[in-house]
Amino acid sequence: MQDTKISKLEEYLFDFGKGNRERKVLLGLVRSLLRSRSCQIHKLAELFNPEVLSCSNARRIRRYLDKNSIDEGQYVRWVLSQFVEDWQKIILSMDRTESKVGHEKMNVLCIGLSYDVGAIPLVWMSLEKNGPSYTHQRIALLERLLGHLSAKQRDQIWYLCADREFLGIDWLNWLDEQQLLYVIRVRQDITLSYKGVKQRVSKFFEQKSYKCLKGQGLIYEKMHYVAGYRQKKAQGKKRARYFILLSNAPLQHGKIWYFERWNIEVLFGHLKSKGFGLTDCRMRQGKRVESLLQVMSLAYCWLTQWREKLRKARANNRLKRLKAKRGTKIWLYSWFRVALDLLAGQIARKHPFNLDLFQFVRY
Repeated sequence: MQDTKISKLEEYLFDFGKGNRERKVLLGLVRSLLRSRSCQIHKLAELFNPEVLSCSNARRIRRYLDKNSIDEGQYVRWVLSQFVEDWQKIILSMDRTESKVGHEKMNVLCIGLSYDVGAIPLVWMSLEKNGPSYTHQRIALLERLLGHLSAKQRDQIWYLCADREFLGIDWLNWLDEQQLLYVIRVRQDITLSYKGVKQRVSKFFEQKSYKCLKGQGLIYEKMHYVAGYRQKKAQGKKRARYFILLSNAPLQHGKIWYFERWNIEVLFGHLKSKGFGLTDCRMRQGKRVESLLQVMSLAYCWLTQWREKLRKARANNRLKRLKAKRGTKIWLYSWFRVALDLLAGQIARKHPFNLDLFQFVRY
């Protein structure tokens, strides 16, 4: 990320939206989202414009979400310009998040940019169904992302990491056709044919240390590199667990590569219970859900840049408060929550956002 002074929120969102009217709605939505930490429309409407009835604000927000005027390609290119330097490699993570509130269910497939200890959402899709995604949905989402990238940005992509849910013969063949490197975890009951031996893949990894098979093995009707190890048994479980990876590239460092996937789980935590309350969303319409995620992504990007500024300024007064638990130390706060608390307070007090950074870190 470029080390420049972060602008006001109005200037930050100026490039998004068509016309001043839509920019004002977007600005009001981001402000309300940071203050309320909830994506329920009635809570956003209460803080959107205090001079107008809440029901009128709610109708205005719904009209904006139905229209969805923010260009996805513009957003993707803007994120890469803000968080990726020309010499850096791009690590992509694909995952799905599902939440249920009452009888309402929300199921979103997302591709994120691995950044620091979290991820930045790039493209997403509301599945409008329960359960895992289909192969054609994953392909369509990744095609959308690749279509927004320039040839240089396409070459910057290092690899794609995903969990056990994102497997399939057609899916892996398509990734190979696109010449994308991938690191995906597999289930332990999948059959692997290696050096004339055909058996469950877990049988090749009974050791407790990480091991890479020499050469490639036949799995999912294609030759892949495979690595893994046997994990410790979970408390109260009799069945052993296995950590097994497959890739179209050697996996000497596959364990480190795959751990980048956890960043998108951190992102989902920030968008849900730890930050913006996505779990409270009761929307059914897929288009509204995607539009709301667009607003949340812009707020999250702005918050991420403030988090980086706070950390570089060593504003760790709160983070120094530790608790000892069984010989280990745990953080009471995260940089994300500290930045969110500070910015929400500044918005509530209507202070400008271009003040000296150290005015925000006096506790």
